Amino acid sequence: NRRSTELPFRTATTSWSSPAYVQGFGLDSADGYLNIYPARYFELWRLVLVPEDHRNNALAWSEENIPPTKSLSLQFTIPTETSDALEFEKLYNLDVLSLLNVKYIFSKKWIVASRLEPVFETPADWFKKTKPDKLMNNLKANFLDIPTIDIYRNKIVAPRFFVVSQVKIHQTKRDLLSALSVASISDLRDSAYFSGDDPDIPDEVKRFETKEERSSHPNSVEIMDRTYDEVSLRVLTDKPGILIWSSSYSRYWRAH
Repeated sequence: NRRSTELPFRTATTSWSSPAYVQGFGLDSADGYLNIYPARYFELWRLVLVPEDHRNNALAWSEENIPPTKSLSLQFTIPTETSDALEFEKLYNLDVLSLLNVKYIFSKKWIVASRLEPVFETPADWFKKTKPDKLMNNLKANFLDIPTIDIYRNKIVAPRFFVVSQVKIHQTKRDLLSALSVASISDLRDSAYFSGDDPDIPDEVKRFETKEERSSHPNSVEIMDRTYDEVSLRVLTDKPGILIWSSSYSRYWRAH
C-alpha cells in the first residue's frame, strides 16, 4: 500500500520487446499479458494500433485486423525486420497513447518520430546484429547492467490527472470511438468524451455547460497522497471543469 506524491506515468513497448521487461523494474505499463481486462480498455487500445492511413475508418479497420487477445502490445502492425527504424507515428496513434499517460516507449528497434525524443539508443539495430553479438549483448545486460533496449520519451504525454472545461457527448459508443480515433492530443486535453448511450454517465456531466472562453489561469492538479485505493488531489481552477483520471473505469470509485 505504498504512498506516493510523485507524478505517475506509464510505459509501452514495441518491436519484439516484452512489457514484462519494464514491469520487472516496477514500472506501470499500459500494455502487457492479461488473462482478463475491461472490454472498453481493449476498444480504446485498438485505436492506438490503427495506422495513420486508416484513421478515418479506424473502427472497421481495427475490428477486421485486431482480434481480441490476451497480450496488449504495440506489435500488430510493425514492419519487417529489414526496416531501418519504426516510423512510429505512421504505425500507431500517438495521441490516443498519450491520453493513456504513456511517457516512455521501450523498443528493440530504433524509432523515428517528431514527437518522441530518444533517452537512450543502442549503437546498432538489434535485428541487424549477428547471433553471437546478440548473445554477448544479453550476457552484458544480465551481468554487467548494460542496457540493450532503446528508450524514447513522449513529448506530448497527458498527465494521469488533469482538468478539462469542455464536454463532448456522442450519440453511441461507436461514434465516441470514431471521434477519439481522429482527435488530437490538444482535443483530448481540452475535452471529456462520453457516449450518450452509456448508463453510467453522471447527471452532472449531462448538465455541464461547456464554456467557450479560455481560463485566464492554467488549471493545475497536485497529488497530495496516492495509494492503491485512495487518491488525494489539490485542484486549482478559476472556472467549472471536469477532472479526468486516466485509468480503467470502475463504478466503485467515489469522489468526495
